[in-house]
Amino acid sequence: AYYMPVRVGDWVELGFSSATDPEFLNMVDNSGNVFIFDFMTGINRRVTRMAPGQFAQFPHFRSDGWLMFMVQGQDRYVVASDAALVLSGL
Repeated sequence: AYYMPVRVGDWVELGFSSATDPEFLNMVDNSGNVFIFDFMTGINRRVTRMAPGQFAQFPHFRSDGWLMFMVQGQDRYVVASDAALVLSGL
């Protein structure tokens, strides 16, 4: 699991119709998402879709397979997600 800021080339992956969409441009370098990379399949999956001004950061797995990460914006909070378990089909 890792996190990355939204970059200029991410507009298609985030579901925008163009790279010049004002909502997308507001997200570039102003939000960040958590991803899971599956070493067995080579597939990269985005777990979050943060709004402008929000950054999902510092992901790590608990021993039971749940993914924990921090979301920072105007406030900070910790999120627990079973995304890895759901994506793996367990």
